[in-house]
Amino acid sequence: CTDMGHSEVIGITVESFGKYELSADMSAQSGELAQLSVSVFFDNQLKGTLVINGTDGKIVTQTVDLGLIMGPNHYIKLYFSINGMKLHSIRIRKTEAVESPF
Repeated sequence: CTDMGHSEVIGITVESFGKYELSADMSAQSGELAQLSVSVFFDNQLKGTLVINGTDGKIVTQTVDLGLIMGPNHYIKLYFSINGMKLHSIRIRKTEAVESPF
């Protein structure tokens, strides 16, 4: 559900330390003057806000840097600030390997 004020929480497990990013495929049926956003939180810290204008249904992809992730279990919260966004998919990808400091 991507209704205004709604949050989705996703638990993740990473296999190794490293720097990660989240990519989201989104669309909005509204015209280009509309502005829609979703805030991305990682372990309760705001990592960024994905903002799109109305796309007339066309899918666009945006990415937010999650930074260095250490330890296996975490959660991501997506907070939708306004109605009208359709979230097609999200992906979490390691962008850089980091040696364990332990």
